[in-house]
Amino acid sequence: MWRGLAVETDRPAVPKPTTSSSAYKAFLGQYEVAEFDVMITVALDGARLMIESSRGVTVELLPLSGNRFKVAGVDGQVTFVTDEKGQAPHFLGVENGREATAKKIK
Repeated sequence: MWRGLAVETDRPAVPKPTTSSSAYKAFLGQYEVAEFDVMITVALDGARLMIESSRGVTVELLPLSGNRFKVAGVDGQVTFVTDEKGQAPHFLGVENGREATAKKIK
């Protein structure tokens, strides 16, 4: 009954990002979000990249690309900005349309 109704597009399939926990090393550490007076810790839980706020909220970061992540369970994204040495001195966060910069302090 549904045969012949499939529509083909010339858009390529979007590959799921593949990242290993070793690729996350540059992102690990403690960050300060001065605009919201909050500290963020980025850490690994096994192979999962996690963020924990000083307000006691811990969530997983789901990879969208090599340095861009969706914040699980909320309308948010994190993009780690790397320097010429591959380190991440800060990240840009967006949650519910509000943007903030988090500066790495440790």
